[in-house]
Amino acid sequence: MNKFTKIAITLTFTFSFIGQASANNHIQADNTISTQLCAAAINGNRAVMFNAIKASGYSKQFVVNNIKCNNKDLMSFIEQYGHASAAMKKMLTTGINIKNAN
Repeated sequence: MNKFTKIAITLTFTFSFIGQASANNHIQADNTISTQLCAAAINGNRAVMFNAIKASGYSKQFVVNNIKCNNKDLMSFIEQYGHASAAMKKMLTTGINIKNAN
């Protein structure tokens, strides 16, 4: 199985549960990697987020410092819309350097 197929299967499986588990009704505008990471981030499940980051090919530090969700930095987006936001933010920020959000 090639890398793309593995990523597609992982993301399909992972994100099939997000819609069922999420109380927030966020609609994904597209199927880009950043959109998938944003959806995983508000899910509140750290394993889902870990797997989404791994499948994206990005580092955790890159995701935290560069991914924008609805024109907000990832941490602000998680804080506003995420389930178990404190645990998710702690998982994402442990062991990395965070760029200044401004």
